[in-house]
Amino acid sequence: MADISDWVCNLANFLQSQGVGGLNLSMWVGTYPDDKREGVLIIPTGGFISLKVPSTARPTAQITCRSAKHCTAFDKATQIYDLLNEGPQRVYNSGTRALYSKALQPPFQVSKRDNFFNIVCNYQFWLT
Repeated sequence: MADISDWVCNLANFLQSQGVGGLNLSMWVGTYPDDKREGVLIIPTGGFISLKVPSTARPTAQITCRSAKHCTAFDKATQIYDLLNEGPQRVYNSGTRALYSKALQPPFQVSKRDNFFNIVCNYQFWLT
């Protein structure tokens, strides 16, 4: 099994390869940069233990899309949703293999702060 601590960075690299954004340019892992920018933020949010398949990790992540325009943030969140919700088995990067990924709900607006709309979706992954 790949090092589970690497899975979020591998996910970010996969999303970058699909045209979602440039890592550390318009997509970040953990926190946004200090300056106010539009972009995508991926935050690991824990996960679950797989009782049915002991060698399978089930981490979760929250992905936030931030933009001054609601439609831009929502379109980006929908692009990610289409890539990840019930996606086929795939290898992200560096050996992280996702057996399955699923949105825990559709994208929704969680807030508008500092003139930015924040559209969020939470995902669960089954990894080996």
